[in-house]
Amino acid sequence: MPPARIMCNGNPPETDFPMPLTQHQPPATQHTARTRPALIRPAFIRAAAAVGISLFCTVMLLLVLDAAFPPDLSRYNRRSVLVTDAEGRLLHAFLSPDGMWRLHTTPHDVDSRYLDMLRTYEDKRFGMHPGVDPLAVLRAAAQLAVSGHVVSGASTLSMQAARLLQPRPRTLKAKLTEALRAMQLHWRYGSNGVLSIYLTLAPFGSNIEGVRAASLAYFGKEPRRLTTGEAALLVALPQSPTQLRPDRNPLEARKARDKILGRMHAAGIISGRQHTEARTESIPAVRRQMPALASVLALNMRNAAPRREHIATALSLPVQHAAETLCQRHALSMEQGAATAAVVLHRATRQVRAYVGGKNADASRNYLDLPRALRSPGSTLKPFIYGLAFSEHILHPETLISDEAHRFGDFSPRNFRRGYQGAVTVREALRDSLNVPAVSVLYALGPDRLVAALRNAGATLAVEGDATLPIALGGAGTTLLDLTTLYAALADGGTALPPQFVPAVLPAPQQGFRLMDSAAAWQVIDILKDSPRPQGYLSAAAGGRPVAFKTGTSYGYRDAWAVGASPDWVVGVWTGRPDGRPRPGAVGRTAAVPLLLDIFGRLPPDTGPWPSPPAGVLDVRDNRRLPTGLQRFVPGSGTGLPVLAGEPPRILHPQQGATVESLGQQAGEGIALRASGGTAPLRWVVNGLPLPEDQHYWLPDSEGFARLTLVDAAGRSATVQIRIILPQQPALAP
Repeated sequence: MPPARIMCNGNPPETDFPMPLTQHQPPATQHTARTRPALIRPAFIRAAAAVGISLFCTVMLLLVLDAAFPPDLSRYNRRSVLVTDAEGRLLHAFLSPDGMWRLHTTPHDVDSRYLDMLRTYEDKRFGMHPGVDPLAVLRAAAQLAVSGHVVSGASTLSMQAARLLQPRPRTLKAKLTEALRAMQLHWRYGSNGVLSIYLTLAPFGSNIEGVRAASLAYFGKEPRRLTTGEAALLVALPQSPTQLRPDRNPLEARKARDKILGRMHAAGIISGRQHTEARTESIPAVRRQMPALASVLALNMRNAAPRREHIATALSLPVQHAAETLCQRHALSMEQGAATAAVVLHRATRQVRAYVGGKNADASRNYLDLPRALRSPGSTLKPFIYGLAFSEHILHPETLISDEAHRFGDFSPRNFRRGYQGAVTVREALRDSLNVPAVSVLYALGPDRLVAALRNAGATLAVEGDATLPIALGGAGTTLLDLTTLYAALADGGTALPPQFVPAVLPAPQQGFRLMDSAAAWQVIDILKDSPRPQGYLSAAAGGRPVAFKTGTSYGYRDAWAVGASPDWVVGVWTGRPDGRPRPGAVGRTAAVPLLLDIFGRLPPDTGPWPSPPAGVLDVRDNRRLPTGLQRFVPGSGTGLPVLAGEPPRILHPQQGATVESLGQQAGEGIALRASGGTAPLRWVVNGLPLPEDQHYWLPDSEGFARLTLVDAAGRSATVQIRIILPQQPALAP
């Protein structure tokens, strides 16, 4: 057995085999450092785990409660439907489903000065607390304990938002519920979301809720630019919206506003000068109407999309306002029961910038959709008859045409003023809206040709039975919107595109319908620029801009029309009685043109002049310089059949739709042009440009499609469209 070790003074005795002290017995300090963590770590871990579990359970409980009891936003979501223009400006507002003017409002919609006043007066630490302000709660509790009654509340904007969502009686239980809801709202939606709820639902008297609705109702403007006095009044009104309504109790409203101004001055939010000037601002004495421009269009678009709260249109607020004001003013000068309507298009984009559904002396009846009502267009279709004839190369603006009594079967048209002018140019016939020449040209074209072209362009043309010649004088139904769209095609080189009611990318021109070629459209516009204006509407009217327009008067003076275009704008105007009763003496020139030119005078300036004549225009002003076949258009005979000499002209080569290879001008070899029939001399027209009379070949200089027309001395024509290809050049040797 090893000898027993004897302890001496608490220390072990020396041994025969001394070991280093660090290996046998660490110093006391080392012993403490190694053993203490072993005693503390389990307790620390247990405490941390308990805290973590508690936090986790708390968070999970809150999440479960939040999911089980979400805030009720149904009142906030029952907002007014808003219709805006292309730049987001408010045109029309509708009542909410529960009959309130409740317009969605965010902090970005409101003047920052108002927001500063609101936070200072209602919730100084808004955004720094979780929906309930602990400091405000402690202050209110201390004041209650000292004084025995409520001195100040602890309500925050978040708590007010919760109360606005679900109004409750003012009890302690309701306060606790609002506090919990306030924290929930703040957690879910953040400061801006809570503020949006308050700005949208805050009461301002009667059925006005929200800052935006209040600013429009009392100041007639959006709340983005409020004066100091206006901002203070809007802060004060929700304190007692019924008693402080400025249109009912202006003195009480002024006192409340001045109290807010005093608080803001004391808090340093406004300067002394601002305080003094704001107190001198007047209190609004009346409640204004909510914006209600473009009533019928807004109603139609809302009905088409009943679930949309915001409907954006292509309209322009200034243009719409000007058009409605002028239509209303014009209606007031008309007899009882008469009305006006107008459509304004931006030519390049086809966007509808103004749509006046119907204005009459009774301003409350503004929901008539007269631009879509079928009415007799009078003479407003004549430009399209001549345009199609120009496009077919059977007429030129300087072609002579007969204006004299003539019978087409059982139809004998007469001019509006009963007289006849004899031989006139087509330019004069269209400018003066002569009836017999227009019917003669339509007879040559065929009424079906006109109807098909206009319908393919997207216009409504209501015809009873087969298309007949009276269509030239208004014997078919169409609408103001369709007429304005057709005139936009005239002003845009002959391409018809549908009107755009919403901001959208314009369809590519090739997606439209080619109503007539660009040369013909330019010729029609060039004639209409000289349309006679009423006395007193000369260069000063329409803002001095060049306007090409056409008038129309339906049978029995039931409809008076004026449709015109400038380089950038197209305007259509209708006046008449919605019930269709006659208005004796009301003609387009005097009953509609003044309104048309007044609207043009209020439109933004055109960006440039009318374009120069396009390629293909035979721009001559002397009838003698025309090809023989275009110098005179022979009207129909007494039987209604055109006076023609022999067989009509026919193109033998090239044939319709053929692909022709040409060596081109460099090789000096052209395409042979062969024809038969017709009355000599014959004249070839290539892409709108006439060839010399004795030339019977054509030298193309490029590939692509070409249009060849043959015109005889009687004005008859034949047309083919072919494709030209040039031979490939041989590749060069390397």
